[in-house]
Amino acid sequence: MKRSIIVLHLILLFLTVSCSYGQQVERKDAIVIKTVGSRNLFDAFPDSTSLDFNEMPNGKIPGTVSKLIVRNDTLFVLDSFKSKAFFAYASDGTPLFEYSKQGEGPDEYIFLSDLDVDDKNIYLLDSESHKILLLNKNGKFEKKVDSPAHTAHIKPFYDAKSKKASYYFDMYTPEKARLIRQRGRKNDTLMITPDGMSNFNYSAPNSFQSDKLNTEILYMPSYSSCIYKFNENGEPQEYINLDFKGLMPDLSFFKSLKGKRSEDKFNLIKDGFAYYFSFDANSTHILVGFVYEDKHYLCFINKSSHTTDIFDMPTDYSIRALTDDNLYLYSKNSDNLTIVNISSISK
Repeated sequence: MKRSIIVLHLILLFLTVSCSYGQQVERKDAIVIKTVGSRNLFDAFPDSTSLDFNEMPNGKIPGTVSKLIVRNDTLFVLDSFKSKAFFAYASDGTPLFEYSKQGEGPDEYIFLSDLDVDDKNIYLLDSESHKILLLNKNGKFEKKVDSPAHTAHIKPFYDAKSKKASYYFDMYTPEKARLIRQRGRKNDTLMITPDGMSNFNYSAPNSFQSDKLNTEILYMPSYSSCIYKFNENGEPQEYINLDFKGLMPDLSFFKSLKGKRSEDKFNLIKDGFAYYFSFDANSTHILVGFVYEDKHYLCFINKSSHTTDIFDMPTDYSIRALTDDNLYLYSKNSDNLTIVNISSISK
């Protein structure tokens, strides 16, 4: 299984759909994303703290932070690779509970690849066993839900029209990546990888963003020039168009990579374009992050005015979560979280 996970993460460095189904097309209404004039994040927001995770009663502790969700005063942490478990902490790092049950039973998992939470449940995606484990708010197992094969990311969603819980999956196959909706046993394909981008099927862990009540759900595939918003029927609609001014490879570039090794493809993208995209949102801003040359750039887009603020930070830092007050960063050089107070950006 280790070999399959390594191969997966080498392949999943390339992305799926955009507003024009893979092509980066200039739009008059597009918000310009540029690196010129960026300010250092830590200079602009000097109020930052470091958060240490304390050990759980059984001695477990997150070795990496694969995904982080912050809800109120609780931090939900997924460690897919070292501890291979799910953790919940208070905002000061005090342990609350953890879930660590590897195996093939109904309440067990082989490989946890994604996490989500809402006001009732915690959702853990086991992509190897093709199922989702539903936990209650206290971390106790309630039931499992089967998921389609090759599911990469999940998003629980409350369908306002049918009054039934729905799930969104960002799926990948050897040829196509699909965004699908599952209602009961029925799957509907909502978006699909365009011709020419086959095998470029990675989508960042935070491709889905929602408010606290899951009433607004946004979706952004990486290497996309569009941010989508789901309507009340659970269908993606164009919300904000972006113009990366040449930082984004177009469809012809992806076609030129056909037949090359995964490592070579990634190196070719790194040589001329932005990569390692991330997507986050809070009540006032959308955050689009990416690495270009020797810096990690963070572009905050005001939802109301569509004005932008661009910052930069060292490439060893990556974004893990965004709230109205704080930006949570993870560094490959540390096991701790760095919390940056960005509340002033809303003013």
